[in-house]
Amino acid sequence: MSPQSKVITGKGFRFFGTVVFLLGLIHLLYTSDVAGLLKETNSFIRISFLYFYVATGVSLLFCGFLLILIANQIKQNHNLSILLPGSLAVYLGILGVGAVLAMPNNPFAYLMLVIAIGFGILVVRNREIFN
Repeated sequence: MSPQSKVITGKGFRFFGTVVFLLGLIHLLYTSDVAGLLKETNSFIRISFLYFYVATGVSLLFCGFLLILIANQIKQNHNLSILLPGSLAVYLGILGVGAVLAMPNNPFAYLMLVIAIGFGILVVRNREIFN
């Protein structure tokens, strides 16, 4: 793979990492608004829903952070295994499909699906830079 291709791939990873990180941040920042909407629900359901809502936001933050770290490793020409980017692509794909199935009226669900598909394409098209 040419050095120019590695630069483009690193920028792609950084872009997707930043977007995923921002989605996680938005998810966490709106937790209080979602909690307000759940005032009238059963306390067990409310606590369970909020737990998974926060867990989703934290997992997106973590995935975004890992993608940015991978981008830095690509930039520094380190040998990387396909295991981490491939696993992140699958995980983001599960989140994207699950978001659309759970929230078909939420545009952010479709955004997550598009991000997951785009990142999956980036990983598959550039798999030769990984060991």
